[in-house]
Amino acid sequence: MRFESEQVRLASEYSNQQYETARRTMLIFLFMAGLLATAIAMVATRKAARLLTSEICLQNELHKLNTELEQRVAQRTTEAMSTQNQLQSSLAELQGYTSRVETVNQFVELLQSCLTLKEAYKQSAWGSG
Repeated sequence: MRFESEQVRLASEYSNQQYETARRTMLIFLFMAGLLATAIAMVATRKAARLLTSEICLQNELHKLNTELEQRVAQRTTEAMSTQNQLQSSLAELQGYTSRVETVNQFVELLQSCLTLKEAYKQSAWGSG
């Protein structure tokens, strides 16, 4: 019976050793899985941070370009309005000159139809007053 109890004790010790070995192996595996998950999370976080930084830089550049474009549009609008005002002023001057030329032409036609300068002056608008 002593032999059997020794066999049971040895079997129990062997079983306990295998249990401890399996437990240590599982703890190491869990630790390694945790490390791997942490490494993956760190890599993903770095990548996300780089993407976010890149997106912020792109948004800042876009904002800068939009501001520059708005300034250029405002400047060109001002220039176009100034040019339009100049053209309108020139047109008004030309219309004034045209009106004067037409008046002179009418007077010339009147002069050509009259026999004397005195007669033309009487028939014109200038002589009626």
